[in-house]
Amino acid sequence: MIHLVSPWTIHNDRLSVSVGINARIGILKRQKKIPTLIRLGGWATGYFLKEYGMTHVPKEHYYYAGILVKFRDPKIIGIAVEGIDIPPNKE
Repeated sequence: MIHLVSPWTIHNDRLSVSVGINARIGILKRQKKIPTLIRLGGWATGYFLKEYGMTHVPKEHYYYAGILVKFRDPKIIGIAVEGIDIPPNKE
């Protein structure tokens, strides 16, 4: 039996944004999806930058675990990780 619910909550995101991102990536992978984009809202961007010792949002593309990160996304409050379905194997 596969459980798709993570014990990680939005309240825990304020303790560690990177663990919140990893929890969402894990959920996507259990759903047989490939993570394609990490979207961080305002406060999540600030916490993420602080966790990684950055003082400002990078001007060039930034990748976390090989996934593109969009900082200060106005459509997101907190953290969101988007994904696509894994294509079926062609045999």
